[in-house]
Amino acid sequence: MVLQKEVTLRYMLQIQQHWIAGYAKKEKMDAPVNAIFVFKLTTIKMTNHEMIAFAVKGYLGKELTTQEIKEIVLKAFPNFNEGSLLPNDHATGNKCPCPCAGTNTRIFDKIERARYLVR
Repeated sequence: MVLQKEVTLRYMLQIQQHWIAGYAKKEKMDAPVNAIFVFKLTTIKMTNHEMIAFAVKGYLGKELTTQEIKEIVLKAFPNFNEGSLLPNDHATGNKCPCPCAGTNTRIFDKIERARYLVR
């Protein structure tokens, strides 16, 4: 159990480092990011869209089932609310989809029921 927590914490740290580097680049920050700035950034929450996109980015061009997508996202973000993990909300869309649905920024293309292509 301790090993699993340690692995999860290391993975979360990698996510935070990746996110911080992207933020620093976006904000055109030349100076190194100091510890206080890092602490403030780690308290900012990622949206469901950002978490799903980050978790599946290693699967670009691959077909995944809804269950596989859930396993991938929950492995990367154990605190993600499984009931909020609806791949079609990030593809063609349902009743209340993500703003990315049906646009070029969508995460998935729906192939058939419960099967999606990662974009």
